[in-house]
Amino acid sequence: MLILETQQLYDCQMQFQQQHSAHHAEYQHRMAAYDERLGRLETQQGVTLARIEREQARSRRMQEVQGHLLQLLPGEQPVWRTPWEDSPLPPPPADDDDAFMNDIDLDNLGDE
Repeated sequence: MLILETQQLYDCQMQFQQQHSAHHAEYQHRMAAYDERLGRLETQQGVTLARIEREQARSRRMQEVQGHLLQLLPGEQPVWRTPWEDSPLPPPPADDDDAFMNDIDLDNLGDE
């Protein structure tokens, strides 16, 4: 009788260990899936935060420009200058594709 009870107790213990191992494996699998989802969410959140920060920086720059424009006297128009206006160098040629041809004497090209 004692041997039968010991065998039953041993069987119950083995069954418990198998169930515990299965539950533990399922728990590990679920935790790995959770960690993966959490990692993806953190990545998405990081991308979203970076996008928000860029938009805020762009908004701050626009507010600075607007503030500068508002400081102009009423009726005064902002002066948009090109980089070469303050340069001692001549301005770049016009966008005309044939502008460079105007300075070449095509009739006397072969005489040189």
